[in-house]
Amino acid sequence: MNLTKDVCTITDSFTNGEMNEELVEYVAERSDVLLEHYMEHGYNQELWLNTFQEMIHDQNIILLAYGSALQGVGIEEFLEQLDLLTVTDYRSQDPFAGRVYKIWHDENGTRFTFIKALSGTVKVRDEIQYGERNTAEKVTQIRVYNGSHFQQVKQAEAGQLFAVAGFIGDISGRRGRCIKRKNCIRNGAYLEVESFLRTNC
Repeated sequence: MNLTKDVCTITDSFTNGEMNEELVEYVAERSDVLLEHYMEHGYNQELWLNTFQEMIHDQNIILLAYGSALQGVGIEEFLEQLDLLTVTDYRSQDPFAGRVYKIWHDENGTRFTFIKALSGTVKVRDEIQYGERNTAEKVTQIRVYNGSHFQQVKQAEAGQLFAVAGFIGDISGRRGRCIKRKNCIRNGAYLEVESFLRTNC
């Protein structure tokens, strides 16, 4: 099998935040700062981990792990590695931006719009403006789901997946769109749905 030299196998080389010698050298070879540090002072776990996370985030390294989901081999370890090696940069203080990914009706017929918040916060009673006609509607309820169970909350912020009630207009075909806060005027926060490709959220 021929893989790019940027592929890094982590199944046996990265455990509980510790890298084996081969992985330490692999990461050091891809960073002048680390290579110099390695030659003069040796391995520093925190420095290597932070640099490794940056390289993964910037797609300078491609991770490879193997196991068997059917037999339950390596899955728990992989999820732990993934959690340690991936970082997010959600900013709750920025203007709200989110991505609509699902529309659903509960058993009472109440319509919920599921959103992934990319930045900022949205609160109950915020006014949402969406679509080409700038239809404005208020968020009447926010739910955070865990399977079929949910918790009703007053606000949702960057990084969360949540559902809002209150949208009755036509949002069909808007999956993968962004909702961005324009400004706050009087009682409501004004938001709008724009093309994901156009806004590049």
